[in-house]
Amino acid sequence: MKKFYALSFILLSTLSFGQVTDTFTGTGLLSANGWTLHSGTASQLTISSGSLTYSGLTPTGNKIALVAGNSEDMNKSVGTAITTTAYYSAVLNLPNTTGLTTTGDYSISLGAQVGATVTGLYGRLMLKTGVAANTFNIGLVNTSGTGTTPTYLTTDYPTGTPVFVVVKYDRSNNTAYLFVNPALDSTEPIPGLTNATGTTAAPASIASICLRQAGNATIGTGNVEYDDVRAGSTWAYVTTSTLVLSAKQNEIAGLNIYPNPVTDGTLYITSNSSEAKTVAVYDILGKQVLNTKTSNNAVNVSNLKGGAYIVKITEEGKTDTRKLIIE
Repeated sequence: MKKFYALSFILLSTLSFGQVTDTFTGTGLLSANGWTLHSGTASQLTISSGSLTYSGLTPTGNKIALVAGNSEDMNKSVGTAITTTAYYSAVLNLPNTTGLTTTGDYSISLGAQVGATVTGLYGRLMLKTGVAANTFNIGLVNTSGTGTTPTYLTTDYPTGTPVFVVVKYDRSNNTAYLFVNPALDSTEPIPGLTNATGTTAAPASIASICLRQAGNATIGTGNVEYDDVRAGSTWAYVTTSTLVLSAKQNEIAGLNIYPNPVTDGTLYITSNSSEAKTVAVYDILGKQVLNTKTSNNAVNVSNLKGGAYIVKITEEGKTDTRKLIIE
């Protein structure tokens, strides 16, 4: 059992290096849930209740809804910057085609920077109106900058039906690759699209995943919903059917969880604040096994089997993650 615990901790401790997962388990403004404004009007992007459902992925948390006419653009760190090939994936849904154009625009990409300024955007996912009514086409462009020419699949995807997209960006040849609805838990297939039209130089590394709203109510990115957003350095990380949470720490001042390991079925969580905390517990496969709130520091974990877990704590808009052992 001790060997299993040690192996689990090794696996969990690698999650914050060059990869990130967001299932939008929080509430309220996206800026209060680990994302940073880098362009546009602040406090527009908010987490929307309910998950997008895609076969093979267990619905977890909520989703993010981009709104036609809004302009807030945000990014989230991938942890240690990726200096090799970068991948990202997401479940996306268009409730309607409002705001889409016949030429298209992008609403998600990788970023060469992280934080308040992001100027280099790579592997930009493009969306435009389809040929049939109430459908859309999915495309791709490798870089930002002038002279880029998006490439689109000819498939008309219906609104209201979530699809799973994967984008690969290879720094060595400045090329992006698109996969739509690839098989989960499988090896990397032949891409549906390849794009290398942009001549902006490849970045030294990939530092973030970015969401973008074009800021025009009638022409732009439209109304787009994203869920289960992942970015990392391997195909396996972004296409596994078990969503694994990133272990970002030190966000909540004075956070402490004890005892660890838990032996009597009760976990205590304290911090510098006396405000109520939302507590979500995930197993090593990323499955949520407990979701509760506490205002008295005590969390009942007696129903959980012995093993390794990740505990995600949210307090006053801040989120932190801790590793936990239950014996």
